[in-house]
Amino acid sequence: MTLAVALPAMGQKIYKQQLPDGSVVYADHRIKGAKLLYQVEMPDTLVPPAARAGASGPGADTAALDKRLRERAVALDRTQREVVDAERALAEAKRQLEVGKELLPGEIQISATGGSRVLPEYYDRIKKLEENAAKAQTRLDRAYSERNQLR
Repeated sequence: MTLAVALPAMGQKIYKQQLPDGSVVYADHRIKGAKLLYQVEMPDTLVPPAARAGASGPGADTAALDKRLRERAVALDRTQREVVDAERALAEAKRQLEVGKELLPGEIQISATGGSRVLPEYYDRIKKLEENAAKAQTRLDRAYSERNQLR
């Protein structure tokens, strides 16, 4: 008896899965051979019959759930693309910084006595490359944060 009462009170899981052919499916169960993209724990949607009388029916609940899931999927896909783009931008900024550490011909000055010194132009260029890498890291951190909030 206790089990019969407890089961309807449990939330339902909705799974977003990608089939081997690339199509995306939403289901309340795992599909064999499908890649799990994410899952959502839905709160208990059971409504007392008295409150349900004013609603337009179970079709409206399903449509609202479908709309919420589609909006959530679009938002997650958007944030995932931003994470990937930000990761690429950070990798490129780090690569440019490593390559940029090499002295360019106009950035070193050789004195008449045979000594040399690095000119301020080199340090300015390195500073800009480091700032670009820091901005890319900030962008990636922000993208991770947005994605995690949606999950």
